[in-house]
Amino acid sequence: MFSFYVPVGRGTAFDGEIAAIRTALSQLQCHLEKFTRAVILCDSRAALLAIVSNNNPKTQDILDCRYHFENLASLEKTIVLQWVPAHCGVSGN
Repeated sequence: MFSFYVPVGRGTAFDGEIAAIRTALSQLQCHLEKFTRAVILCDSRAALLAIVSNNNPKTQDILDCRYHFENLASLEKTIVLQWVPAHCGVSGN
């Protein structure tokens, strides 16, 4: 498990959640030899649905998340995007 902090500038909470998922996925791509399965925890159902839905992405960040997700899958890496309730005691949330 790792924790990572990146300033995302101005934007909505949704934008921040998408940026966090994008950062997690890109970090996983930098450490391919260290895992076969990873779980990304997120308390934003909207962000998770935006990434996994078949709808046209509204932002480049969503498109980037989908690209990283598909690329990791093609490398036989299992990535689980898991929703968790906000403020429920999950470390880092």
